[in-house]
Amino acid sequence: MENRRPDHRVDVRPGSAPLSLAALGNESGFWRKVIRGERRLTTVQWVGIFLISLTLGGVFWSTLYWENYVAPFKGTPPLVWIGARLGGWIILFVVFMLLLALLFWRARCALRKSQAEKILHQSQSYPGARH
Repeated sequence: MENRRPDHRVDVRPGSAPLSLAALGNESGFWRKVIRGERRLTTVQWVGIFLISLTLGGVFWSTLYWENYVAPFKGTPPLVWIGARLGGWIILFVVFMLLLALLFWRARCALRKSQAEKILHQSQSYPGARH
């Protein structure tokens, strides 16, 4: 089968590495625009988000059901019961969110540093700039 486009290999090359600051900036910009309402999600994106939510909800619901079936309330306060049965999941979630916040903070610091270096390099490359 003959390829109709001579530049077909250009489409295969990624624009940036998957774990680069550019890729992180693209991803964060996408979600920022979605949250602000500046960009609408496609049907495929809605289905993907729904399936992820359904999976997480199913894991949470099955955990609650299993723990309630095995060890029902028996007069304990609901918060104590939830803490005793789901404490591990809650701790895991908090640790994950802290690591994610640390990752975003570190990426933002690196992005600011690279932008500052770029501005400094541009200001030094002007003919009238003082050295």
